Amino acid sequence: MSSSTKCFFNDCQNEVLPGSWKCFFHRPRGSCLVSGCRNQVYARRRCVRHGGKPQCEVPDCNRNVRTGTLCSFHGSGPSKKRCTAPGCTKFAHNLSFCVSHGGRRQCKVPDCSTHARSGGYRCRHNRLLLQQAASADRFKCSSIQVHVDEDALAWTILSDFITTIDLTAIELEPTFSSFVLC
Repeated sequence: MSSSTKCFFNDCQNEVLPGSWKCFFHRPRGSCLVSGCRNQVYARRRCVRHGGKPQCEVPDCNRNVRTGTLCSFHGSGPSKKRCTAPGCTKFAHNLSFCVSHGGRRQCKVPDCSTHARSGGYRCRHNRLLLQQAASADRFKCSSIQVHVDEDALAWTILSDFITTIDLTAIELEPTFSSFVLC
């Protein structure tokens, strides 16, 4: 029985490629410059743990940069605002209030006080409106009058044939003899 060698990198159970110390997945990746480290390179020939990623610019913070020059702890943006109703801890949606305390959009249907969720309507009204629109479209019938210039139509058909068929093999009727084919 032959023993198969596993890939050099941490927790990789893939077999190495012949004549290499890395598997197929890790073949283009380098190993960290620090001796004994089995992580792959992130930047500057080092893994993230050994300095491949810059550190947060806040003094005494040793976290890695997340966005810009700050870590996720120091660089997090403003948090979502909370409802201003006394004692409420829910997130504010509209007018600094949560849905329960008046920060909701009203349904557009007259005399409906339910929260609008889809297209300005509550779900039930939105579904009914869509069903009505679909049934109205089924019964619509319209007629269209089109004036066709027969000469222009014939030329359009011929120009389509010019691009797709060798016209030397087609005998043209005498009515089309006045056309000049380019």
